[in-house]
Order: sequence, then C-alpha cells, then structure tokens
Amino acid sequence: MPILVTANIKDAKDHQAINDINWLAPIVNQMHDKDGTDQRSTYDEFLGLNPNNSVWLYTSCSSHGCDPGHPECTAGRQGSESNNDVWTGWPGYVIDEPASEARAMGWLSFLYRTTGEFYLDVTHCLPTAWTEQYAYGGNGDGTLFYPGDPAKIGGDSWIPLESMRLKLIRDGYEDYEYLKILAARNRESEARKIAMNLFPVMYQTNKSDSDIQEARRQLALRIDPANVP
Repeated sequence: MPILVTANIKDAKDHQAINDINWLAPIVNQMHDKDGTDQRSTYDEFLGLNPNNSVWLYTSCSSHGCDPGHPECTAGRQGSESNNDVWTGWPGYVIDEPASEARAMGWLSFLYRTTGEFYLDVTHCLPTAWTEQYAYGGNGDGTLFYPGDPAKIGGDSWIPLESMRLKLIRDGYEDYEYLKILAARNRESEARKIAMNLFPVMYQTNKSDSDIQEARRQLALRIDPANVP
C-alpha cells in the first residue's frame, strides 16, 4: 500500500523519511512560493527512487490565509488574513474567491508535472452547509457538497448536491485532458505555452472566464481544428 505524506521534499529529507514515502503532496505555496522559485525539479530525485513514487499538489488554507483560532462551521466572515497580499492569487476552493482559482488546478497539475491532487475534505461543514461553513480561515474550505434535503429541494430522498466549485474543479481537469492529448501528439511545447500564458506561475490564477475559454479554444483548435467554430 503506498504511503502518502503531505510534506515538501525538504521536510522529507530533513526527517530522513524520503525512502519511506511513495506519494509526496506539498502545499501549492511550497511548490512555488511568491518569494521563491519553482521547486518542481527538486522532486526528480525522489521520483527516481521508486517507479511507484509520485508528486501531488495540495491546496490548503494557506491559499487564502488560515484562521486557526476561530470556531469552525460558523457563519461566513472575512478573516484579516485574506486581506494580506501573501494569500491572494493562489488556487483554492473557498466560496468567495475568483472562480478561476477553483478551475486552475488541472492546468497547474499539467504545468508542474504532478500525478494527483490531495484535498483535506469535501463535507467538513455538511450539516450546516446552507448557512454556515466558515472553516480554516475561508468560507467553504473543506466543504464542496451541500445536503440535498427533500424539504428544501423537493423529491423523496436525500441526495448530495455538488457545489459550483466542484463543477469548476471538474472543468479544470477536463482542460487537463486537452493539454495531455496535445502533449501526446508530440506538441507538448505548444500545450505548455498555452497553459503558461493563462497561469504563468502558481500564484497568478485570478483570471477572467473569457481568458480561460480562449485558452481552452486554442487547445481545441490544435487538437481538432475542423470541429471548432
């Protein structure tokens, strides 16, 4: 059974655990911080140790500013951390951030050559999701579903209701498939150029929908130009 650890490569080495880990999942901030450089190449040695090793990305409260002292699953609020420039522009899944930040992870997974994505929870504040889901310093962090109570939505049985953020995550990974298709046709440099024009670095993911749709269209044109209006 593979062992996943939410840590960066430096921490794994410092604790002499590099040979005991199969899946490393650093938070996005540690893969490429605002005051640092792209760290992806530092994971190549780890990947070479075992063919089953892989690198994932992890969006956490560090994408918007953590607030460990506030009670969880309470009414929405705006933490002071969110007003700090350090916490702006990162990919993440809180409700009141730009939609592009929820869609970005598929593109970033391609650009930073990662295998998967780790996320702490999707139902953290499920019982109170309709009215109260402030947690970890953000509204909706860790809660991507709503309870489908028949008394609220009709019908005869409870169902899980996906958030718009979950749909945006799906859209981002559909974009990832476009990137992978183009790369598989020996046109990876073109795919990377389109992706980097949209999201040049990890912490610049606040983009308009028109920017994203145009980038997606550019990918589609290169994959199947005859069927793109």
